[in-house]
Amino acid sequence: PGGQELSVGDEPIPKLYALFSMFWIVLEMTWLLDRFVRRLRSIPVSTYNTCIAIVILLKLWVCLLSYLYWSSLSAVGHGSSLNSALDGLLFATSEAAFFLMLMLLAKGWRITFKELPSSETKGMLFGVLFLLGALLFFSFYNNGYYLLSLVILYFFMLPKIFTGASQNVRLLYAHIVIMTREQPEENADLILTLRAKMRMFEVLRTTVMIYLTLVLFVIGAKILLPYKLNWLTYLFFEALVFIVFVTVAFILHPSRSRVFAELDLNELSTNLDFRSILEDYNFLIHGGGSNVRIPKVQPDRLLLVKYPTEVESDKVANLPLAVGYASNVVSSRPGHPRRSVDSDNNDDH
Repeated sequence: PGGQELSVGDEPIPKLYALFSMFWIVLEMTWLLDRFVRRLRSIPVSTYNTCIAIVILLKLWVCLLSYLYWSSLSAVGHGSSLNSALDGLLFATSEAAFFLMLMLLAKGWRITFKELPSSETKGMLFGVLFLLGALLFFSFYNNGYYLLSLVILYFFMLPKIFTGASQNVRLLYAHIVIMTREQPEENADLILTLRAKMRMFEVLRTTVMIYLTLVLFVIGAKILLPYKLNWLTYLFFEALVFIVFVTVAFILHPSRSRVFAELDLNELSTNLDFRSILEDYNFLIHGGGSNVRIPKVQPDRLLLVKYPTEVESDKVANLPLAVGYASNVVSSRPGHPRRSVDSDNNDDH
């Protein structure tokens, strides 16, 4: 009736996409204006600032194309196939770009490390290309399983982001503990920087967990809601994406100067005197590697510190070290790492 070709469950969808298009436009204009003002004042902005502006623009175009598609569907009963194809392509590209940014952030690129190892970079690129290809496949092949495909893919991607953020939290916490004990007054400013970076990773980790949980909620809503309320599924998903993106943009805002302060934990670890710390505070230290076990020490009591300088064995020179409080530690010969009582005499560490 009245030229309306959509069912009751889909009727509000064009207005919904019009509303979120306005949200993305306001966010993009606000972000670009802030960037422009900072440029005028010669305030440096990070690479992440540019990435966020690009992803916002992609999300905006996705919403605009969806609005045009559903408006055409409402008016004449069918949408443009070209519009639908562009929508699917831009959606897949925007998701891949967003997850690439999240993975780089979780791994600490330009936050805790100046550069990432080539192996990690290749792994991230493979994951993002897999995400892009799978989204394009489900978008063009069978739209009915589209949201289900998102759940499968997010289960693959989000845990990697969560793990990367958790590793950086442990790394930063380890350095904070060591610097707080070793000359805290001289390291006061650096400690504040490390704490700011650690809080950012903690918020990112929490956001990823909430994101994954709510994606599952959206899928459940699509299955359980009656068809006349189908539009609520679109509302929940678009609102979720927008809120998560705003949260990420908030923690990466250029005003958080300490988060973007130049730092490389590899170089910072090089300057720490780990051996004196071990002797003074009775730490447990072991070379990293799959064959190393640290018995009777709970994992949550371990702190991970990468690439310390003075290690006697070339086998562990470039491997991470696990550092943590422990009571079952005995002294070994001077100049050698301390060893656990229950290390089973593994001499190949």
